[in-house]
Amino acid sequence: MEPKFEQEAQQYLLAHYQAYEKLGRLMMQFMAWKFLDHFDQGSLPILQNAEYRVKSFKSIRLNVEAGTYDRLKVIQLNSETEKYEWVPLSEAAQIPDLVGARIIAYFEDDLYEFVTSERIFELFGSTAQATLELFGGIGSGIKSEGYKSWHFEAVAGEECLFWSSLRDYDRKALYGLKCENQIRTVIQHAFGETNHELNYKYKLYTKSELPDDVQESWRSAGETLQNVDTVILDLKSAWGKHDSFKAKKMEHKPTYKPPVYDSSSWNWSGFKFHYKVLYLHEVGATLPNVLVFDNLFNINEKMEAIGGEGNYKNRMWKHLEQTKPEEISKVDYDSMVPRVCGWDESTKSITVQPAFYSDQAVSNHQWALDEKVFGIDKKLREIALDDDGQFLTFDQSPLSNTLGAAIVMRTRDGKWVLSHRGAGVAFDAGKLGLSASGAVEWNELGQWGEKSFEDWFGGGIIRELGEELGVDTLADDIRSSIWNRLVFLGFAREQARAGKPQLFFFIDETERDFDDLKEMWRIYADNVVKKQGQLPEFKDICGATTEQVLAIVSGDQDRVINALVELGIGDNVSEETRLNLALAVRYLGLDPR
Repeated sequence: MEPKFEQEAQQYLLAHYQAYEKLGRLMMQFMAWKFLDHFDQGSLPILQNAEYRVKSFKSIRLNVEAGTYDRLKVIQLNSETEKYEWVPLSEAAQIPDLVGARIIAYFEDDLYEFVTSERIFELFGSTAQATLELFGGIGSGIKSEGYKSWHFEAVAGEECLFWSSLRDYDRKALYGLKCENQIRTVIQHAFGETNHELNYKYKLYTKSELPDDVQESWRSAGETLQNVDTVILDLKSAWGKHDSFKAKKMEHKPTYKPPVYDSSSWNWSGFKFHYKVLYLHEVGATLPNVLVFDNLFNINEKMEAIGGEGNYKNRMWKHLEQTKPEEISKVDYDSMVPRVCGWDESTKSITVQPAFYSDQAVSNHQWALDEKVFGIDKKLREIALDDDGQFLTFDQSPLSNTLGAAIVMRTRDGKWVLSHRGAGVAFDAGKLGLSASGAVEWNELGQWGEKSFEDWFGGGIIRELGEELGVDTLADDIRSSIWNRLVFLGFAREQARAGKPQLFFFIDETERDFDDLKEMWRIYADNVVKKQGQLPEFKDICGATTEQVLAIVSGDQDRVINALVELGIGDNVSEETRLNLALAVRYLGLDPR
């Protein structure tokens, strides 16, 4: 490698690594969703996985030394007939695969249909169409090593749907960068990865080709796998023709059964909600005060104080690992969160102290509440109540009572953004959920500034919007705009979780229609591909009409189920969702009846 190029390449990659990493992640999300959109999915799976990577400097060095990048073909599409010009490599930016994104599908015919469709140009731009032609013809996808994989370049800046879906500041940061996209089947992916290690890297390290007989063995193995993919397609066709196994969309069969309400349940306009509402925020009223008690919550001491045996948290955690392993395994991240340890109705003041999210898992969580406290012949949900069956005050309760926040968004075209909660979430998995919700973090914005309601708890819900919906909350002007439209609705205690406290918010999105928001969610939120072994928070989102929202708020079993069928996502609806929608409807002055 020439010293000058080595220095230029290293400096270029270091300076642009974050941009390439973001381009790969966003391209992967976009390509995966557009592949899924292309088909009317039945009960057969289509997409197996998606991934991306940024090429390491070591790999760049090996490729240049092996002559892989000696001369690059620059594609000029300035006439009806493509013209190609060979030019020497002069700068690292010309390396075509500094970043790559890949989707891995089950069936070859789906891939063929996707890459040969006219939408490739519309989705990824003219360079994609042209580079597909270079790889053995758009219909073949045959690699020289013998396996089948379609490769094509996409350039950030082409007039294409990918470019139009990006945020403004990402367009500036990513403009002109190339991403090599790859599409292959599961079978070919396994072969391609093995070939990459044993064949491709052999040439990089030794600067020589494998012996002819070895190369022939690779080609022969590749042909065998192509035959396997063909057999799989035949089996797929036979499966689809069989009357008992025809690929059909699963019928959506939601269920909803109203919970048992008691005298403390909030009653509004004749509709009940499984919450005890502590504070309904009116227009023009002051926001709650926040008082901080710095002592770390110790659930072991609380349980011992009411007669429980020692080392409560560790013992209950181990007990739940044995009795509810699937549920407790969902808690794979333990952060510090605010615990509500006091509420003053007269001054509208919430007192909080630091606690761990894991404290909730062994106390306020639904899967733990029917467990008995060691040393006490009472269930967890029972020790949260006084002799009259009412929730103990926050300062008296031995449970964690960690503070949550939830929000519902209404888009510019009047759609209410609701989610289909993923199977891997710890709370209300599979149900119709809100635009965003979650635990408030102790080290939110307010930890370094003023611990005010707005900075701390409002900042927490803005973070949730960014993570779960992919809404842009980073730019100062956008964050300020969201703040100006963020409405605090109320403070309540959830009956199903033994009085766990929750804050509720509402926001009107004045800049985007629902379809635009969903496109952004698809690209920017982690919703298709597993991240660090985790399932996505949301399986899907939908835009509900006001009529559907009012039906959900009503709690009437038939109306709720009909609304769920119409929305087509979620097998039930959470009470958190019903209350947040009701508070938003109340704020807007809508008649729920």
